[in-house]
Amino acid sequence: MAPNIAILKEIGVPMSNISFLVTCHPGAVSQNKEKFSRSVKMVIEMGFDPLRVPFVKAVQVIMEMGESMWEHKMEVYRRWGLTDDEIMLMFRLDPLCMKSSEKKIMSVMDFLVNKMGWKPAAIARYPTVFLRSLEKRIIPWCSVVKVLQMKGLVKKDLCLSFLGSNEKNLFK
Repeated sequence: MAPNIAILKEIGVPMSNISFLVTCHPGAVSQNKEKFSRSVKMVIEMGFDPLRVPFVKAVQVIMEMGESMWEHKMEVYRRWGLTDDEIMLMFRLDPLCMKSSEKKIMSVMDFLVNKMGWKPAAIARYPTVFLRSLEKRIIPWCSVVKVLQMKGLVKKDLCLSFLGSNEKNLFK
């Protein structure tokens, strides 16, 4: 673990972010040094800033997913017409979106695209949606949006940012 922590320190990752990774995802930093180093390099090449928390989250996701699983998740998102650039933008916005199961991704996209009529590229700008419960969060929130749209209280082309909100900030 120490050599991997040294790699992170060497590139300027703040100690608080290293602590987060070690405490919450010790398996990610317990891998062999070569694999860890390759993953860190890959995350840097993807455009992540080592000074920010998403960097360590991206390292964690890359370390926990094998290449075949990564490619499988890319393919799941591609099925909805998303380009590799759009998928990488999603990953940069919230790395954990790549850990969602195929079933979860498919059900969320099916609801938002086929029931709500939203475009996959618009949904991709809010990857946190793939971390939300479809039944407990997404469907109820979207039901409220539908009612508000029918009453003319919100625009039909409503910004989808509410999908990434928590209850306290919803519709503010």
